[in-house]
Amino acid sequence: MNDTTESLIAHRSIRQFTNKEIDNELLVQLISAGQAAASSSFLQGVTIIRITDKHKRDKFSKLAGGQSQIISAPEFLVFCADLNRSTRCCHKHGTSPTEGFTEQFIIATVDTALYAQNVVVAAESKGLGICYIGAIRNDPTLATSLLDLPENVYPVLDFVLVIPLRIQRSNLGSQCQSYLKKIVMIQMMRKNKLIYMTKLYAIIMRNDLEIRNHRVGVSK
Repeated sequence: MNDTTESLIAHRSIRQFTNKEIDNELLVQLISAGQAAASSSFLQGVTIIRITDKHKRDKFSKLAGGQSQIISAPEFLVFCADLNRSTRCCHKHGTSPTEGFTEQFIIATVDTALYAQNVVVAAESKGLGICYIGAIRNDPTLATSLLDLPENVYPVLDFVLVIPLRIQRSNLGSQCQSYLKKIVMIQMMRKNKLIYMTKLYAIIMRNDLEIRNHRVGVSK
């Protein structure tokens, strides 16, 4: 197993972090890693918004159910699917964009997720931590207003980027990997449905218990 794989398996949401700022040059590197993500038809339908205004952060925190890390984290990044830019490019070249297709929505949303995850992988490789906050979608209209987004741009996800307070080691990742391998193996035993369902249920229950115990241990 190489360093990249170990980093991916060790991923966890970081909610305890230092108050140290993240170097701007490093942040630029992370964004560059995001830009290198795969993009369907090279649409590059992604825009990142860096929220530094404390007043807006407070409103986003309330929107997300009072998640305090939005206010205190050194970086709070919102990843938006952006079809406005491609539309403007079409108009600039004297043509009209195709509009109203589900495929366009999917392309932009998936591109945004791939971009964000590339940033996460790069950040964690540098010893940084993140915590995704999907609750920004609790009120898309309010989020769009706070971000002052133009037509055909919408927020997909966001996360805080931080320096972890301490390195938390856990074998939960390897436990989950083992669990998934067992699921795959059980799926190959479908000839006997009773054995398949019994073993599958037992594995799921055991995995739920391991995760519950892990969360109790982390919260102490």
